[in-house]
Amino acid sequence: MRITLHLGTFDRLDPNAYAILWLDNDTHKWSREGHAGLQFPDWGKLRVDARGTVVCDQHDARP
Repeated sequence: MRITLHLGTFDRLDPNAYAILWLDNDTHKWSREGHAGLQFPDWGKLRVDARGTVVCDQHDARP
């Protein structure tokens, strides 16, 4: 599944910031397909809980 995140930064350096992520439910990982206006990792882990899917850091379960 592919999702696009539009991220207005808190300091308003780039109100057009975005990231396009590919969510792989089989491997429980996500990967970045594109981004602009912010630093964003290449990949990370997915955590599924009762509230839904959480996009996490690649090294731990922190969102």
